[in-house]
Amino acid sequence: MRVTSLIVLGVTAAAASAQQPATLWNRTLVHAGNAIDARGGIVAVGIGRAPCPGFPGPCPGVGGYVVVDAATGATLRQALPFGGPPNDIALGPADAELLFAGPAQVRRVNDNALLQEFISCCGSSFEAAYSADGSKVFIGTTPGAAPALYVFDRASGQQFNTFALVDFVQAMAVSHTASLLAAADSQNNVLVFSVANPLQEQFVRVFEDPNPWEEDDPYAAGSYILGLAFTPDGTHLATMSMARVNLWRIADGALVRTFESDETYPNQVSGGFYTSVAISPDGSRLAVGGYEVIQDFMEYADHGTATVWDVASGRVVRHYEEGLQKRVTDVDFSDDGSVLFAATAAETDAPFLLAIDLGAEPIACDTIDFNNDGLFPDNQDLVDYLSVFGGGGCSTGNCGDLDFNNDELFPDNADIEAIFRVFGGGPC
Repeated sequence: MRVTSLIVLGVTAAAASAQQPATLWNRTLVHAGNAIDARGGIVAVGIGRAPCPGFPGPCPGVGGYVVVDAATGATLRQALPFGGPPNDIALGPADAELLFAGPAQVRRVNDNALLQEFISCCGSSFEAAYSADGSKVFIGTTPGAAPALYVFDRASGQQFNTFALVDFVQAMAVSHTASLLAAADSQNNVLVFSVANPLQEQFVRVFEDPNPWEEDDPYAAGSYILGLAFTPDGTHLATMSMARVNLWRIADGALVRTFESDETYPNQVSGGFYTSVAISPDGSRLAVGGYEVIQDFMEYADHGTATVWDVASGRVVRHYEEGLQKRVTDVDFSDDGSVLFAATAAETDAPFLLAIDLGAEPIACDTIDFNNDGLFPDNQDLVDYLSVFGGGGCSTGNCGDLDFNNDELFPDNADIEAIFRVFGGGPC
């Protein structure tokens, strides 16, 4: 995986080899999970299956949720009250209730009782979040005409406010203190509002087309923003499209960092695609879930993926391509950031929710593009490394340092062994 640092460091981070997830537990789900919220020792997952085509279809839709113990994966509560999978899920105050989008409802965790239902003008409810004190809820909808973002009173269900600038909510995020809200609209703009007072939002900033499509992107990637995440202090916002995640500084609108795959694919119908993004509660790590497709005239293969970066340095600290079925549909961190929860989907096998132990951050090797010519892996990188190692010159005049394995011992033979191993596709 590659991270291009645009402002903070101005360097290219190291590639990481795919690893096998260190699974703490793995829980089978009765239906595919499509939304996760983890907090306070529990994990809530929205689950469901859309109806088959035709009406009445041969298989009706079904949806609901499962709440599990974050430490063990044991089921605490499961219910299927909906006619299809919910679009979003959020744990409420004291983790005693759940807020859903599609349908827009609040249900009590311990007995599935319907506590409130929110009726908006038009469009399907797509995103949902609580205000800081839990007394108000934000519901993002998809009508295609403003307003599309509503504020309701949690207790009475009364509509209190609408965001006139938002015509469509494709993705939404609320900061950890619920003082800021970001929404991606139908024109591929991301609008940021101050919602310290949910009844009177204040416009803060707009990011226009924050993840533009690039020429070498897979054809299917597009530039639409499908996920948003704030850093815990609310100073930065991550915008996720299918091909990359950009991290923006809200104060001045500066692009700080870009996170994307460094894999090369045989054609533009193959590629790595992202479906979800999360930032750890301490702000040190950013994770994406998604899938990878390899396709040509005679072959099609796909599998789920998950990647975790260190935000400060831009280094990939975990990259998983095994044991994740066809795709990862959503990810979230535990309260201490040491565990990544991932929901998966498969064509025939039962989907599951798994807890991945991120553990101590491993030491990562430098990029194999040692001479920084943008061409890698190629033999010139090895030639230049051995030349510099022996006291010679660099073909580009811009080679990296000799401590390839970052063990702070250099020059030594372990660095030479590591660069040849990584060059051949092995681990650091």
